[in-house]
Amino acid sequence: MAHEHELEMLDVETFTLTMDDDTEQEFAIMDEFEVAGKSYYVVSEVNGEEISPDVFVFGYHMEGDDLYIDNIDDDEEYEKVAAAYDALCEAEEE
Repeated sequence: MAHEHELEMLDVETFTLTMDDDTEQEFAIMDEFEVAGKSYYVVSEVNGEEISPDVFVFGYHMEGDDLYIDNIDDDEEYEKVAAAYDALCEAEEE
């Protein structure tokens, strides 16, 4: 079983999404990056004071002070974004 990180120990921004079943889920922003001029967040679910080790990628954009989260519905876009993030992580490790 993967270890979860305590939210208190990390200084992370969070946001809440209303899911398809009308429940709300809080997400911690673990990283952000751009691909082809579009902005993306790497996020993890927050459960109580713990952050899940699993990550998800969402697009996002701002309108004024309002944050809008965008699902990545296109498989081709997702593949490009995932490859770009993998390359970014590899570059940071070097």
